[in-house]
Amino acid sequence: MGKRLSINGAVVLITGAGQGIGLELVKQTLQRGGTPIAVERHADAVIPLQEIVGDKGDVFQTDVTDAAAMEAVVTTTYARRGGIDIVIANAGIERIDPIQDMLPETFETVIQTNLLGVYRSFKPALNSVIKRNGHIVAVSSVSALVPFPMAAAYSTSKAGVA
Repeated sequence: MGKRLSINGAVVLITGAGQGIGLELVKQTLQRGGTPIAVERHADAVIPLQEIVGDKGDVFQTDVTDAAAMEAVVTTTYARRGGIDIVIANAGIERIDPIQDMLPETFETVIQTNLLGVYRSFKPALNSVIKRNGHIVAVSSVSALVPFPMAAAYSTSKAGVA
C-alpha cells in the first residue's frame, strides 16, 4: 500500500464544499488537522459551513465559473494563511435532458462548472501548490468512462476532467 497523504497542517482549498463529497472533505480536513478553505456558491450552505469550519479555516461564497472570484479566493487565502498546499476541485452540477431538448445555455453551464471550474480552481493556486510541494485533485465520475443516459453535458465534462 502506498504512503498515505498527511494533511495535518495543510491548507486545503475545497470547491463544492456545501454538501455531499465536498462537505465530507471539509470535515475530514478538520478532523485530520488541516485548514479547510471551503468554496461554495449556494448562499444557504455558507452559514452551516461557517459553523462547521469556525476559526479553523475560511468559507467563501464563490462560483467556480468566475475566474476573477477564484483568483480573489486564492489571493485572500494566501494573505490569511500563507499559501495553499492542496486544491480539491470538487464542484459539479448535473442536468438530465435528452440532448435535442437541452438548451444550449444549460449544456454550457454544466461544462463551465464541471470542466472549466476545475481549471479556474487550479490555475490561481498552482504557484503556491508547487512551491509547497502540494497536490491538486480533480473529482471526476464513472460517467467519464460510461456515459449516463440523457446526461451528455455531464458525461462530456467529466470525461474532460478525467
